[in-house]
Amino acid sequence: MDYSKEDLLTMYEHLVRGRIFTERMHQAVNDGYIRTSYHTALGEEAYQVAAVSALRPDDWVVMSHRSQIAALMRLDLYRYTAEVFGKKDGLHRGCGFDLHISDMTGPGHVGVRMSTLGSNVPMYVGFSWALKHKGKGQVALLFVGDGAMSEGTCYEAMNIGSLYKVPMVLVIDNNGWAMTTPLSRQSVNPNISDRAKPFQIPTFIVDGADLVAIRKVMDEAVSIAREGQMVVVEVKNKRWGAHYYGQTNAYRDDMDEVKDAMEHQDCVKLYEQYLLEHSVCDQARLDAVKDACTREVDDAVARAAAAPLPTVEDIYYKANIYTTPETGGDL
Repeated sequence: MDYSKEDLLTMYEHLVRGRIFTERMHQAVNDGYIRTSYHTALGEEAYQVAAVSALRPDDWVVMSHRSQIAALMRLDLYRYTAEVFGKKDGLHRGCGFDLHISDMTGPGHVGVRMSTLGSNVPMYVGFSWALKHKGKGQVALLFVGDGAMSEGTCYEAMNIGSLYKVPMVLVIDNNGWAMTTPLSRQSVNPNISDRAKPFQIPTFIVDGADLVAIRKVMDEAVSIAREGQMVVVEVKNKRWGAHYYGQTNAYRDDMDEVKDAMEHQDCVKLYEQYLLEHSVCDQARLDAVKDACTREVDDAVARAAAAPLPTVEDIYYKANIYTTPETGGDL
């Protein structure tokens, strides 16, 4: 083993909490607590856990539509849930919902999440350049999907990021479907990370179901970025559900593959097998972690469901609208 038992079990805790949270958010949509589209990460939890686990606490994490599990590793579970539910106790007083989560001034180091496809990449190339000049050795980890990587701004950003040697790791969740368009209709090359090679950016490709393999790749990628080099990591995933929860999969022709992935390539089950086979713990310890995470998530959901809605004053609070001291913002 390359990691301590404590490290391996901590990743398992994050993995299980992420799976349970995702399942509860599906139910929350059905129950009417989530009134916006929720882009599920079901079946794709491992790469997020492995990626964030490779970082220092002062490194930055930037979410995509589908990286809620990564955010939960940095943010308060209850306040995050309340934000997704649009409640006053949320991270942004219930005004940001799921698409605009951030923690720019708190301890989480979670960058502003933009809902415009691909817009985070050029923005955080600049952010990473600023981190470089702060001289603290910090890295920015940015999640992005295969659909976003078809945006021209991403190519321009990779060129600038490589040219200015920014400490940034771009993690591509290649689940093959963007919103509803298969990758085969977006690109003749199934390896999206190859697009970074003309810019002389180091690239990695890894199986999204293998948490330990992803962690090893991420450790190397973060080390390279910390020395002042943009890095691209492509994670090959199989998206179990539709683009967002509630949408049908009627447009897809790979549902047999999805069924097989759910049965044989479930990242949670595979990681449990790894822990047992390497004598990290026994089944009783795994069950105890599951029980604890279930109680934790269920408590956060119940509290968020009962929390008050934001008032007009909360919604139009200056810091929700403006971001400079001159205009009254807090950032």
